[in-house]
Amino acid sequence: MSGIFSWMKVPASGQGRLYNPKGEKQMATIEDFRKIELIVAQIKEVKEHPNADRLYVIKVDTGKEERQVVAGIRLSYPKENLIGRRVV
Repeated sequence: MSGIFSWMKVPASGQGRLYNPKGEKQMATIEDFRKIELIVAQIKEVKEHPNADRLYVIKVDTGKEERQVVAGIRLSYPKENLIGRRVV
């Protein structure tokens, strides 16, 4: 399923970081990806951001809770086309 935007929950244990203290990049392992929880949500409401001409304020329902997110997709998607879409 393709999504317009996404967010991820990663345990706050500090393990699995992709940068070491020296700032050098490290390869992500399969264990790093197993820590990610992808959430599918349905868009319930879309408003234009009051202080930005490229942003929408979007309310989504995950089935467990409602969340509010901001997405920089206003120039690409009319808000009428977003209501009811499922996103990751």
